[in-house]
Amino acid sequence: MNLFKKTASENSIFRNEEVFQPDYLPDELLHRESELQDIVFAVKALEDKRRQPSTVIFGPPGTGKTCASKYVVKEFCDYSQRAIPIYVNCWQSGTRYSVLSKIAQSINALVPSTGITIEELFVRMRETLAESGKIPLIILDEADVLQKNNEEEVLYDLLRAEETYGMPFGLLVITNDVHFISKLDQRIRSSLAQGSVEFCAYTPQELKDILKERAKLGLFPGVYDEDILGICAGFAAKNGGDARLGISLLWMSAKNAEKRNGAKIELSDVDSAKEKISVGMGNSNSERKKDTLKDDEKTILAFIKEKCRKSEEVSSGEIYSSLKINERTARNYLSHLESIGFIESEEKALKSGRTRVFRLKQSK
Repeated sequence: MNLFKKTASENSIFRNEEVFQPDYLPDELLHRESELQDIVFAVKALEDKRRQPSTVIFGPPGTGKTCASKYVVKEFCDYSQRAIPIYVNCWQSGTRYSVLSKIAQSINALVPSTGITIEELFVRMRETLAESGKIPLIILDEADVLQKNNEEEVLYDLLRAEETYGMPFGLLVITNDVHFISKLDQRIRSSLAQGSVEFCAYTPQELKDILKERAKLGLFPGVYDEDILGICAGFAAKNGGDARLGISLLWMSAKNAEKRNGAKIELSDVDSAKEKISVGMGNSNSERKKDTLKDDEKTILAFIKEKCRKSEEVSSGEIYSSLKINERTARNYLSHLESIGFIESEEKALKSGRTRVFRLKQSK
């Protein structure tokens, strides 16, 4: 028997598998109404022929930053003919030249991949844009990669392009790093810090709502139970409130059911998918996150690790008194370390009041 006929499923699980893909853009973004309006307010300045405030969009992974930005840009381009939408992922274009080259290619400027100066790139872009009369509206995703590569000068290029070359850009900068702006050179910081939108981690109920909507669109009725959605949402909540993780877990669980030719998703399908995801979230993902930490955050994390070898937890007071870091700053660092999944905290009662204790977060 042909291998593909042999693996063909008799039971249909997926109605539309595309809704589980990372680049899927839903018709409605649940639980991000306020954030969407903040981005809309910034982008609408282009239609009013005002200078768009550069906007930094920050928050933990999987909280809807990219999806919301793409959603607003798409809606704006449906509403107005004034902008050219451009998406640049800095994991793929991580240098000053490659970012500008990607933008130039997106507006159909004729440029080689290498061999011309930055100034010549801008000259060719300006000539192309003069013909169209439009303004590039750029989503610069994973922008913290530029900092890591010491290539953040491209931000200065884009922010000052109107003054230098008479060519304005709309700019939405997306980062997972809450300290992104503070790490920038003062020249860039003063121009970029005109507006910011924070995306907080989704709550378990919000995650379940999102998964319920994806399941409704992507799976046939009767192939999943509410409990399955709850387990997937709980897993995502325990791992930083990452909606992408919950969607991926639901998709992998459905694939497991399909593979065994099951009529519906069972708990065993979810457990198997969780195990695979947990392995995939191992050291490589942890190290990638660690690369984005500030030196003081690394110091705090190392201190907590050392203390937790002797006891299961360490109090906030012990952290503040033992490290030469301003208490308010230390609280911000601890909050960031918790939001990206390195540590977890709990408030405990003492005879003299209450304190917060921290421990290393265990993989689920």
